[in-house]
Amino acid sequence: MRVVQFPYWRLASKMASSQIFTPDSLIRDLIGVHVEKTLLSRDIAIYDKVVQMLDEGNIAFSDCCAYPAILNAILRQLYGSEHESVVQDIKKKLHDFEDQKGVAWFLEILSL
Repeated sequence: MRVVQFPYWRLASKMASSQIFTPDSLIRDLIGVHVEKTLLSRDIAIYDKVVQMLDEGNIAFSDCCAYPAILNAILRQLYGSEHESVVQDIKKKLHDFEDQKGVAWFLEILSL
């Protein structure tokens, strides 16, 4: 009896990268990673509070792209006047991507 295996390589060759990743999802993840990385580099205790507050709203770091005002409010509440330097650090990390759809808007709202 002969066992026929499914040729996965054929399926993979038919799938375009656009079917796996969309530009919007990549930008969401890019923003989420840089926000998370910035917060982790500052204070773990405050990072944990940010995660908790985002979780209460069922928001992940990758969702911050769609909810910059919520992230701004959380940063203001937890960091106080120091939130401006946190926003500046996030802006520096995303500077090279400001011409991408959504990044400039995210940074504008986050900076308010």
